[in-house]
Amino acid sequence: MCRIVLLMLMALAAAPQPQGKVVVVATIPPLAAIAREVGGSRVEVYTLVPFGSDPHQYAPTPRDIELVRGCDILLTIGTEPFLASIGPGGRVRVGWSDWLSAGVYIKDGNPHYLWLYPENAAAIAEVIAQALYRVDPEGVSYYERNLEEFKARVSELMEWARNQVKLCGASGARVLLAASHFEPLVEALGLKPVATVIHGGGEHMPSPREVSEAASRAVELKAEVILVLATARGGDEDRVAKAISEQTGIPIVYLWGVPASESDTYTEFMKYTITAVLAGIQASRTASLQPKQSFTLEHAVIMAMLALNLALAAVLVRGRMGS
Repeated sequence: MCRIVLLMLMALAAAPQPQGKVVVVATIPPLAAIAREVGGSRVEVYTLVPFGSDPHQYAPTPRDIELVRGCDILLTIGTEPFLASIGPGGRVRVGWSDWLSAGVYIKDGNPHYLWLYPENAAAIAEVIAQALYRVDPEGVSYYERNLEEFKARVSELMEWARNQVKLCGASGARVLLAASHFEPLVEALGLKPVATVIHGGGEHMPSPREVSEAASRAVELKAEVILVLATARGGDEDRVAKAISEQTGIPIVYLWGVPASESDTYTEFMKYTITAVLAGIQASRTASLQPKQSFTLEHAVIMAMLALNLALAAVLVRGRMGS
């Protein structure tokens, strides 16, 4: 009896398999976002780790295991700590060796947030397209067209980012990284990290002495902002960043490392993230120029974000009208 009930529950928990569509399961939202853009209307994409959640804290549910078991393509970074728990599945499984073979840039062996290099996003899309060709050969021309359009959008994104950095006078701006998440983004934007306080996946926390040394280095090298993962609010990374901020007066900028919702495209996510970084730098500079006035950093951030988001909104609207 218990066995029958268990089987019924698993059947109810499993997601429906869309008729005639390629079922893609991605471990994390960035891979899912790129898969949706390349796969278009011929695919149904599911994400295992929920939006806003930490992959290091995630544990697969029975529904997730069934999704993986029945999918056509499984997309992983390949280093997720939960991979051994999701079991078999996926006619095509994409992982670490595939990214390396495609020439994805991985600095110092750090697999975290590799999609924040725009060039990597294009390479990731190529690998996903190859997987789609294998399971759905009738859609090859459709996927090829979507792939070329995605790569064109990435090229436009890179040009847009370079122009924004130049317009904001932020080239070479110094930043302190609370953790290693945003090393790829900082490098891609041409910013200068003065130090990274927490390395790797956060398994080893810095000592009080190391935190103090990072704060001193940030002051010495004139870091303008501290970059912190938005989903780390209230956690160890946030506490370390706040301690340094209180000691040095350097403001914190919270950033999303992945798309915030299923409707966000890769380019939209990246533009909002880049806008937040540049707005934070501008706000920090504005606040430092007016120490005697009742002009807080929060006011400056709001003004800078408003101006940059208005410009960004115009770009996105033009892009969608032209698509």
